[in-house]
Amino acid sequence: MKPVATIVGSNGQDGQLLKKKLKSIGYSIVGITSDTMGITNSKEVSDLIPSAKPKEVYSRAAFHHSSEEDINKDLKLFSKSIDIHVIATVNFLDEIAFHSPKSRFFLCIVLPSFRSIRYLANRRYRNKTEGNLWHIQGSHYIYLFNFW
Repeated sequence: MKPVATIVGSNGQDGQLLKKKLKSIGYSIVGITSDTMGITNSKEVSDLIPSAKPKEVYSRAAFHHSSEEDINKDLKLFSKSIDIHVIATVNFLDEIAFHSPKSRFFLCIVLPSFRSIRYLANRRYRNKTEGNLWHIQGSHYIYLFNFW
């Protein structure tokens, strides 16, 4: 049986490259896009994880906005960013912890969001998470959560 990888943001540039790479090494892919699922809806995420039983979940979801927009002064922009980068991440971490504890969760984020997510993960999953932070380029990092 092929290992399953769930890619959140599978139609983006990084998601497509990741999908191609994982398929080439024998993975079955469950691709998630904004058209296929609402990642900020905990019920939808709760339905996905037990049915897909992924070995790995890659979160490449992103909320894009113009660099000229000041996200700190626009409440709607700030709220959408928090929903995608923090709330959706917590939804996936919750469901992995409860339904698929051997799954690994990979997250690629911009540094300011990383601090919020690491704080939430440490508070919520005390003694259940272990992580490694890898610098990729500029302010982009990948954080790997392992659950046991």
